[in-house]
Amino acid sequence: MMIIKFNDFIKINENVLDTPEEYVKIALMKIKTKLENMFSDSNPDKVEKIGERKPEGSSLSDFGVELQSCELSRYSKTLDNVKIKYSDANALYDLTISIDLNEAVPEDQEGEFSDKDIKNCHVKFKKYDSDEFNLIGEISKNIEIKDIDEDFLVSLKIEIDDEFGGGDEEELEIETE
Repeated sequence: MMIIKFNDFIKINENVLDTPEEYVKIALMKIKTKLENMFSDSNPDKVEKIGERKPEGSSLSDFGVELQSCELSRYSKTLDNVKIKYSDANALYDLTISIDLNEAVPEDQEGEFSDKDIKNCHVKFKKYDSDEFNLIGEISKNIEIKDIDEDFLVSLKIEIDDEFGGGDEEELEIETE
């Protein structure tokens, strides 16, 4: 019987825990952290590194948008997601970002694969009125993960306002005879 040192054993079994489920989990945790950072207030007691310093007014909360919740859900067998709810003075927004398990399966078994190789996700964006929480509109689309940022959230809001109406603004009506 041959005895293997623990360090050699770890090197042999290094990729045992690298499953597609783990890749999706890591990618979603990165997205969740990125989304939470978009809404984070600048804390004067927090020590910031020079490279991480953000300019004034760079957080979405500086523009009156408030984060309600941000959760990671891994209960589905094939489609895990991050669900974020946020609101402004006029509406409540619900954003669900899902990654299919098939995105985390490498096409060739030979090459190295990691969570960074997951490129695509599915986004479902809903807008509710802030008074009675009635659904105003819903958008669903496939995007690339690298496109998720503050500008993307703003573009989703603009797109849903254009498609389903802006909510509080009165629509311009033209009477014709």
